[in-house]
Amino acid sequence: MKQQHQPEFLEGVKQNVSIIIALAQSLSIPFHAWLTCPGTMGARYFGFQMIIGMSALLFYAIMIVPHSPGVFLFFVMTCCWLAVHRLKLSWKRNVWGYRPHSRYVGKSVFSYLVGNRRARTVCEPIAAFIAAYYAYADGSSLSGFFLLSAVCLYVSSQYISREEQAKLQALEDARADQYWIMENMQR
Repeated sequence: MKQQHQPEFLEGVKQNVSIIIALAQSLSIPFHAWLTCPGTMGARYFGFQMIIGMSALLFYAIMIVPHSPGVFLFFVMTCCWLAVHRLKLSWKRNVWGYRPHSRYVGKSVFSYLVGNRRARTVCEPIAAFIAAYYAYADGSSLSGFFLLSAVCLYVSSQYISREEQAKLQALEDARADQYWIMENMQR
């Protein structure tokens, strides 16, 4: 039996989509850190994606809007806020033995109003768009970065939500298959 191979262009499309998702996740981290309860950001946020996101924010502060101290101040404040996240996560690991899943995205500050999934997929992108609007209305140079973060946050949260739904569906399918096998083996 021959195994069907996917066309080369489809593999290229999948690779490009993966790159876009990774870039969106990276660029949304500086804004996303402010929307996450301290100490709940997953392990993936303190790695290469965070370096890319914070480097992009620093590049934006230094090269794109160099005469705007507010953007650089936001960069410094975000670094401090990420340090608070990391310190609280380390404390939770030492005291409680807390180990988040490597893909865990943390608990949203809006999760107290709605569920965490809805907070991630709806409330956080809306909050980023509102922040971009107010920054633009205020004449702040952060409006461009906030708008980019809002779009990236939306793409990232939708992807993560779909990934979680696919995992749950795979578990449901495996359970149904197991049930079917158990029923047919008894005969």
